[in-house]
Amino acid sequence: MHLVARQDIPEGQEILLSYGDRNNDDFFLHYGFVPLRNPHDDAVLFQDLTGALDWHYEHFKPEVRCAEMCCAVLCCAVMCCAVLCAFCSLSLLLQRPQV
Repeated sequence: MHLVARQDIPEGQEILLSYGDRNNDDFFLHYGFVPLRNPHDDAVLFQDLTGALDWHYEHFKPEVRCAEMCCAVLCCAVMCCAVLCAFCSLSLLLQRPQV
């Protein structure tokens, strides 16, 4: 390790380094230790939404898979938005003054 000081450091004086805000995995991987209490530690349970939904399905076995249900809800929202846009367009056309 190379350390550069901005001022003279007397021989024998303790030097403190800040490791920054890191999780325990990072500490262990890069420095070989893990702090006892680390407010910045985290745990990744799922890599993405699909992984979380698959886990839920495997453990609770709902009648409809969550991913399929989310897709159905999203499709319904898109269709409702399209119907609403068409209704708004029609409404605007009907409100236009005749020329």
